[in-house]
Amino acid sequence: MGSSGVDEDSQDPSNPDSTQQRLAAIRAGETHTGVLPRTAVLAVLAAIASIIALVASGIFIAKSLPGQAPPPQPSETITSRSAPLPTETFSVPNPEPSPAPPAPQISGDAVIISGHTIPLQTIGATGGHLQIPEHDAGLYEDQAQPGAERGAALIAAHVDTADGGQGPFWPIHRLTPGETIIVLHQEQEHHYIVTELSVHEQTQLPPELFDHAGDHVLHLMTCAGAATDTDGPWRYEDNLIATAVPAP
Repeated sequence: MGSSGVDEDSQDPSNPDSTQQRLAAIRAGETHTGVLPRTAVLAVLAAIASIIALVASGIFIAKSLPGQAPPPQPSETITSRSAPLPTETFSVPNPEPSPAPPAPQISGDAVIISGHTIPLQTIGATGGHLQIPEHDAGLYEDQAQPGAERGAALIAAHVDTADGGQGPFWPIHRLTPGETIIVLHQEQEHHYIVTELSVHEQTQLPPELFDHAGDHVLHLMTCAGAATDTDGPWRYEDNLIATAVPAP
């Protein structure tokens, strides 16, 4: 028979160039032409949608390629962290004593401030720096001790914790004139009345803090003010010092 004018090869189902086969392959996602398979297009769209969702939620994590330095990460702003300062400082030589709270029945040394009971350790100094415990208060061993007749006793503690929580001496900035401080030391109970609350630059501590000869007083010291650096333990611009005299 003569030719009908139609290429018989184009109608051959076994011919890989058959139009019908190519359409069927494209629908099935099996073609190797320059057109992306349907399943591949759907996968790309799903990946793009996931990335948009991560960026919108603020949890997108950039990864570096092997051999490349990791991308820079945002650093914590120093000014975003500070230790509390009192609303006002004061110096009241003879304040009206506030009612003293009952001392808790505990074993061991402690200092009670505004109802907070803080374990008390005896501490020394190394290189001019007090060795302050992380979670307790420290009684400086080279100063007068609670209940002494002369000289200043010094108790120091951190205002906050390494993760930004409240430290043992956080409540000091809220002390008021006449408030009672209780120190439990060597099985003795000593009551003091707050007379002064003052702020000093850390590099300019008052000399009376280390007095050995004057009337007996108690100093409570912690950090205050803005953070100055983040290299290791947090450091602050100021010290907050509460001074108390023996209760009558």
